[in-house]
Amino acid sequence: MKPGLGVGPGARDLACFLQGREALPELLQSWQRSLGRKPVHYVIVADHSSAIIAAWRKLIRPPSTLAVTPRDVGFLVKPFPISLIESRLLQYVTGESPPRKLALLVDMDWLLQAPSAMANGSIWGTIIERLLAGGVHCCLSVYHRRHLPERDLLSGLHAHAAVLAADGLHDNPYRLPPSLAAGTGTSQSVRLRLDHWLTHLSETLRPQQPNDDPRLRAPLSGVDSADGVRDQAPSEDDAQPPPWGADRWKIRCFGSLRIYRSSGKTVDWHGSDERGKPGSARKVRGLFAMLLMSGDRGMPVAELIDVLWPGATSPENALNRLHQTVNELRRRLLPAAEAVASPKARHHPYVVRHDQRYFLRLPPDSWIDVDEFPQLCRQGGDLLREGRLSESLLCFESALKLYTGDLFADLPAAMTEGADADWCASSRAWLRELYFKVHGDCARTHRELNNHLQAAAHCRQMLQHDAGSDFAHAELMRIHAAQGRRDTLERQFQLYRQALSATGHADTAPLPLMDLYVELMRSTTPAQTLRSRSR
Repeated sequence: MKPGLGVGPGARDLACFLQGREALPELLQSWQRSLGRKPVHYVIVADHSSAIIAAWRKLIRPPSTLAVTPRDVGFLVKPFPISLIESRLLQYVTGESPPRKLALLVDMDWLLQAPSAMANGSIWGTIIERLLAGGVHCCLSVYHRRHLPERDLLSGLHAHAAVLAADGLHDNPYRLPPSLAAGTGTSQSVRLRLDHWLTHLSETLRPQQPNDDPRLRAPLSGVDSADGVRDQAPSEDDAQPPPWGADRWKIRCFGSLRIYRSSGKTVDWHGSDERGKPGSARKVRGLFAMLLMSGDRGMPVAELIDVLWPGATSPENALNRLHQTVNELRRRLLPAAEAVASPKARHHPYVVRHDQRYFLRLPPDSWIDVDEFPQLCRQGGDLLREGRLSESLLCFESALKLYTGDLFADLPAAMTEGADADWCASSRAWLRELYFKVHGDCARTHRELNNHLQAAAHCRQMLQHDAGSDFAHAELMRIHAAQGRRDTLERQFQLYRQALSATGHADTAPLPLMDLYVELMRSTTPAQTLRSRSR
């Protein structure tokens, strides 16, 4: 480790933001040397196929090491269990007498292995702080810049005291205390972070006034600050800002609409589902979904009424129903202990009304699957274009884990597919199309890597949606050809013809895949069986 580059060898909480795997052995060797000559026991948290495991084996003198998987530690347990993770890692310290000097090496790809993990990357810094206080000597977290989402990379930059790079160990000026690392969606958090960084640069820049103005705590994602909403005196139906340190949500929109609180419990939508009743669960869920998708724009009262009560007998009746449903949504979004008190609209932290529009203000640092899904797809596509096939699959298959059904599939079709339902229909169609394109990319990439079983599985997923998919049938024919299975190739082509006929394709019309089929049949050599080889 080169001297004079900041924090020196005593840093206990380190991060490495890896651009390429080639430099990993040298970085790990430098980190090991920085810990001195005293006996250190290492625990690596990574999958067995991880590049970190391979790089560790290349060290000049690999030290005493135990490798455990993210599943072993508890990273993939649902709901995300901070206490369980802490106890399982600390057992490697307290399980020996005398306690061992323990160094942790963590592959942060665990963030991509389950939706519950993806939603909790921002609290990794809190977990490390508790581990170091519990006896862990030091921890190095390795972030792969090419395939981890930017949200997780930024959280990592805020979480760690120092950064390990090729030219040495550097103090991290962008680190935030755990209390400031959360709450990314509020102007209060922005002000506190700004004050923290400026004070870090110079004590003369320390703020002279405390940041205790409650108006600063309104999330930036609610009403656009340019509109001056928070600068106005609250009217009877304007909301007060959420309390600092409010609950963070994990929102799942694919399939059924679910909101998970920090405790792992879900928001209870259940109640009377009587058709047409203003406060029924289907209306409350629909209202929440519309406000969530509207983002900073909010949703006009008139548009909410058109979607939720298209057959209302009068405007007054529809408006009354909307007010009842808004009140019911406000009640259900609060934790049970707070909902009993039934706070007035002006004191509600999440649902805001201003100028004939309703807005949804999410708790700080909330996570939404429909934001994460396209980002993972984009990153996978970038890696695929660069020829990094294995890494692209990691992003693609992480994205597919999020897609548990069409967008808001549990809402009535009248809310999501009607003439006035463009708030959902276009996004749903685009996300569905993206989902099947990702299956196609996975099928082609697995085939190029000779993972024929996995490639065929992705093709079959596409055919369940579109039995006549040219792409899926072509990939399956290529797979059968690569395996030398001419009979299966012939059968796949006949299935393709039948699928086209079922959709009205004329028997005399040319088949788009005919040329590919002929070419594959000519070039395919029948695979030898065990019986034929024994002869």
